[in-house]
Amino acid sequence: MSSKPEQWIRSLIADRKPSRAISSVLSYLSKQPHDAAFSTVQEIAIATKVNPATVVRTAQFLGYEGWTSFSIDYRAVFLEDLSAGQIIGRTSTNPPLHGLDSILEDARKLQELAETIDIKTIERLTSSITSSQKTIILSTGTFSGVGQQFVHNAQLLGIHCTGHFGAPSEQINAINAVTSADTVIIISLWKYSKVLDSFGEFAREKTQNVFKIGNSQSHQKYPGLETIPLPVDSGRIFPSTIAAVAFLQAVLSEIVHVQGKSAHDSLEQMEHLWKRFNIT
Repeated sequence: MSSKPEQWIRSLIADRKPSRAISSVLSYLSKQPHDAAFSTVQEIAIATKVNPATVVRTAQFLGYEGWTSFSIDYRAVFLEDLSAGQIIGRTSTNPPLHGLDSILEDARKLQELAETIDIKTIERLTSSITSSQKTIILSTGTFSGVGQQFVHNAQLLGIHCTGHFGAPSEQINAINAVTSADTVIIISLWKYSKVLDSFGEFAREKTQNVFKIGNSQSHQKYPGLETIPLPVDSGRIFPSTIAAVAFLQAVLSEIVHVQGKSAHDSLEQMEHLWKRFNIT
């Protein structure tokens, strides 16, 4: 039985016939995802006995600008095919990352984000948030903390923003109260939540402004949900949250840029409240 990465790659190839060199890379990506998912262009070139430029051309043959953008989707499909126990087993067979190595891995995630994110994506999300009556954030698990951080800072800027990170029944209540004037942001990363995708579809019945921050641009797509892919794959047991934090910080910065004085006035007001209640 073929793996999910193999099925996905086959769907991208469709009826086209690749060159012999590209076929060699495609076969390796399909048959050896455990090795290839976290390999560099150079490592894959050595494994398949082609030059690095051929590896990049393979990603382009599959419809991507280059290896970086392809690898985000490829790793997402690979990780989705694993159970939590398999993820732990995979990482436990590799030498554990030391503290500094872990930091360097997060730095690589930021570099991937910088190479793949489009400023227009940040602007579209910012425009939706600033023009909405309220913004609803839904997430679960590790990335709930990322959502909570964004909600707190958005509120400081005067944005009517609430987060729902607990029971699904409470999240359903929040979506049920959404109107066409609202924005809904689903944060569904790493071992993504199918229930959050269902909630996103439900939200789409209420408003056009529904965004999904997810693992993949072409995978896990649902009609009407704009997927914003972020690199969170990791050689560790746990995913990297750095790219998600950085992306949402960029959205907050864009909000400040767009709102100007009003954002600064809101921060000043909060500063007075902190002093009044001896928070600082």
